[in-house]
Amino acid sequence: FGNNKLTDVGGDVAILGGGSHKSSGGNMLIRSGSSIESSSGHVTIETTRSGVRGNSGSLSLSTGSATGYAGESSSGSIQLSTGTGSAGFAGNINLLVGESQKADGGNISVIAGSSSDLATTGGAVIIKGGLGIHNSRHDGSNGGMVRIEGGEAHGAGYRDKGGDVIIVSGKSYEGSGGNLLLSSGKSTETSSGAVTIRSEDAGKDGVTGDVSISTGLASTVSTGKKMDSGSIGISTGNSIGSGGSIVFQVGKGHLMDGGDIKLSAGNVTGHSRIGGAVSIQSGSSERYKSGDVV
Repeated sequence: FGNNKLTDVGGDVAILGGGSHKSSGGNMLIRSGSSIESSSGHVTIETTRSGVRGNSGSLSLSTGSATGYAGESSSGSIQLSTGTGSAGFAGNINLLVGESQKADGGNISVIAGSSSDLATTGGAVIIKGGLGIHNSRHDGSNGGMVRIEGGEAHGAGYRDKGGDVIIVSGKSYEGSGGNLLLSSGKSTETSSGAVTIRSEDAGKDGVTGDVSISTGLASTVSTGKKMDSGSIGISTGNSIGSGGSIVFQVGKGHLMDGGDIKLSAGNVTGHSRIGGAVSIQSGSSERYKSGDVV
């Protein structure tokens, strides 16, 4: 209760498991009480609120370092799990950052571990919906959804935009950068899932967002090696029945002109080089006539 903010601090509480020279150190268990007919007790670990000139205390949950021989010791894991709901719902796991009233909101970072040895790979981050385990043909279980969504903007100004969603594969200093794969789920007996890439409808005073598909710039490096930019391939899969169609269609214009479709081959600037060609070809048929070009 002293008045010196530097020296008059509250007392610490330390609860330590017993140490050992040759075997494992002692374990620590914090567990609430059980109940035969009602709920078990809660376990709350929290730091208390701060004073008018300070910050609330941090909460750290970490395992110790592993200092043994290579391949013989690993640092401990951290597992957050809820119990099984044998006759009801299993509990949720929520990671929530408190509201910031006078500054930007706090971040949540999920970062896998780095690796520094030869021929090793950094840790993976896997976000996966829950399994639907019941296999009834009448109405079995559905797999859980994974949704990644930027934050809403409730500001009333034109500059108050919703949060972006950015998915970027890893870069590399000498090898190739990481690939990016967007793939729908397969089905053993029926249709695979659809893949939809679209911008959302516009508000009353705006335009819909663009959808751009492009490959990166390829430049000639100092060694003089020729570098080609990547291709863009749009194709439907093979089928025992009818092959899938590819449709390029511009939306209707109500008060203005209709939109254009432009197919343009690549230009060249080097000497004795030919510009790219444009080829439109109908499909062939082994036993009937080929398709029309209209």
